[in-house]
Amino acid sequence: MSIYVLQTRRNKKTAQSESKDIFNWMERYGIKVFDYNTFFEENLDKTLIKKEDVLVVHIAVPDDTKYDDRFKMINAKKMYRSYDGYNTDGVPMRKIVGNLNRLEINNIAYCHTNKNIDKFIEKSELNAFYMPHCIDFSNKRTEFNKSFDVAISGHLSHEVYPTRTRIFNYFNKVQNKNLNVSFLPHPGYDLSSATHNIIGEKYIDFLSSSWLCATCRGGWRNGMTAKYIEIAKANSLPIADIPDQLDEKVKDLIIEVNDEMDNSQMIESILNQIQNKSALKERIREYQDLCEQIYDQKVVIPQFIENCMSLS
Repeated sequence: MSIYVLQTRRNKKTAQSESKDIFNWMERYGIKVFDYNTFFEENLDKTLIKKEDVLVVHIAVPDDTKYDDRFKMINAKKMYRSYDGYNTDGVPMRKIVGNLNRLEINNIAYCHTNKNIDKFIEKSELNAFYMPHCIDFSNKRTEFNKSFDVAISGHLSHEVYPTRTRIFNYFNKVQNKNLNVSFLPHPGYDLSSATHNIIGEKYIDFLSSSWLCATCRGGWRNGMTAKYIEIAKANSLPIADIPDQLDEKVKDLIIEVNDEMDNSQMIESILNQIQNKSALKERIREYQDLCEQIYDQKVVIPQFIENCMSLS
């Protein structure tokens, strides 16, 4: 039995994912990765795939549907790897289910989950398993050479990232003499037009320069973005609201900011951490260790393979 992945986004130069090649990690474990269109152009659906193999469509399906019938005719186990579980209308898995129905796939490895998505999957007839974000912790930062107390970075939007935007707006208006704050604007999504080059490992270094880093679960989307674990790799600690899907062992270590807190409570919780560096170091170390145990690619990719191999 072999696992094959069809993808459409490899080598797409984005200012966010330049250093995160999940396909490279998959290939280290013997998974063979192909470009979706090239796979069919070279007739690999007819010459390569066996009945016992697993064929995974990774996230995106091309708008050009000329290969749909050929895909459906492949006599193998098929899986869809999803990413964002919502659309702008807030309906769980709507676009994903459309792709599943279109390609006649019933197996799904889903990345974004929360209580609403869990309920949707439980009521569906999908054969589903959870595959979280993962990153490579092999070059994690371990030193505490901090220049700042708080780092704020990423896209700002009250609708998309309300908690991070709230934290930014507070520090943008109020100068707190007890806190040294660093801000890095979002570089944009296309590497060719990025507004700065602090991406990839340079971005991890930026996060590592602060004790605490602001992030956000995306409001009603309630999702665990990769930034929660990038902060762990950077040897720092998130200030954020807590997504449902974050592992229970990790949740208590985050400096929580939620809608029930006013600004004075938010700042007090931040100051309480900054003022006790010894305790904060231990909390950061524990957060990094737990995230590495749960979200390192060396953990997640083998789990993905095991689940693929167990498909009936």
